[in-house]
Amino acid sequence: IGKLKEALVLYNDKPLDKQLLGEWFFVYRYIGIQIKHLLGLYDESLEAYRKLIMDMDLIRPMIPDHIYLLPCIKYADLLFLKGRFDESMKLINSLIANNTIGENDLIEFLRIKGHIFRFRQLYHDAEFIYRSALKIAEENKLPAFLGKLYTNITETLCVTKPSEALEWFHMAVDENEKIVPPEIDGIKV
Repeated sequence: IGKLKEALVLYNDKPLDKQLLGEWFFVYRYIGIQIKHLLGLYDESLEAYRKLIMDMDLIRPMIPDHIYLLPCIKYADLLFLKGRFDESMKLINSLIANNTIGENDLIEFLRIKGHIFRFRQLYHDAEFIYRSALKIAEENKLPAFLGKLYTNITETLCVTKPSEALEWFHMAVDENEKIVPPEIDGIKV
């Protein structure tokens, strides 16, 4: 949990003026919700993401797509984690159809869709979606997603093609070992 509890106290004790931040106030709210999300306060975060998205919808044309999609991705992910697969999938499909989506956000949405298919035991569909996301990551040179996607593919292949899963497992481990966590005050976070 690192410094998340301290961050939440700071966020709650030192609220910033909405007028001062303008449209960036939504990012400030997102950060506060994200802290609670990372602390495992899923029900509270789910409702807070929903309210934030509704508020952002009021001035949607003024908000850059990526900023708008940040809470949408987290909301869709929490819907999935809470077993609300149909709601998550409907939201993702609507967002993909109605927004300009960058590669990073698209990969995140595809990963959530892949998870939903995997949890529904639709392993071939999940594998197809994960591999599609991997192709986007490779074509756009987005190495931050490689370890995640190799892991997602490994988890899926464990059920359908165990021997192939072992190959992907080694790629996932190699890629994930390249990730060096940042340090704050000499402590890895």
